Amino acid sequence: MNENPAHDKTLDEKTLNRRKMLEGLLVTGAALAMSSGVVGATAAMTPAKPIKLAKAVEIAPLEKLTKNLDSVPFELEGKVKALLVRVAPPEDKDALKALLGSGRLLEVEQKDKDDKVSKLYLTAYTLVCTHRGCTVNAPDKEGNLQCPCHGSRYDATGSVTQGPAKKALPGIQLEVKEGKVLAVAMLS
Repeated sequence: MNENPAHDKTLDEKTLNRRKMLEGLLVTGAALAMSSGVVGATAAMTPAKPIKLAKAVEIAPLEKLTKNLDSVPFELEGKVKALLVRVAPPEDKDALKALLGSGRLLEVEQKDKDDKVSKLYLTAYTLVCTHRGCTVNAPDKEGNLQCPCHGSRYDATGSVTQGPAKKALPGIQLEVKEGKVLAVAMLS
């Protein structure tokens, strides 16, 4: 032990300061970890910011999508494989509202030959897996897509149903003009 009492006091103060600092870091870290869950949940509900394509891409005439799960493959700017899908709306009204608000789902009103108005729902996304960038397979009979590289699975809307991917397939904003479905922007 040091015979200088002032030196011992300085060591005790340093230890105490280190201890307080570590406790402060632990509390701050825990607070950040808890808040990131809230921030993450809020970010997931925030509408994606569209990034306009240089030129709208004509995908298909609306009449080609006659029933749910009808799909049309297409390419963006000649290189990115993508898919347009007619989907059933989610039964949960809040989920429907969230998908429509995010830009990932387009609601289209259509008149039949008897002037009866019906709604159909369209979505489009790239076929680039969000786990490692592999190209996902074409949809099966139920509209599910699977990545051949690591097994991630997505539903007909492009949402993840099984990992390792954690994010939905990159969405594409759609418009319908003169009976034709157009890709107009990427959703970030």
